[in-house]
Amino acid sequence: MDAALQAAPLRLRRIFEAAQFLSQNDDDYPALRSGIAAALGESRADEVLAPTY
Repeated sequence: MDAALQAAPLRLRRIFEAAQFLSQNDDDYPALRSGIAAALGESRADEVLAPTY
């Protein structure tokens, strides 16, 4: 995950680091999800990013 964050643009790194949660409604969510999927794989990204209620 650290390697993927380091490869991400600074703006996305700052958003990810500052976020207390990730919302699928956020404009930056697709880019953040893509980075997480690149680091962890699609299946694990789906598990990690599954909504919690």
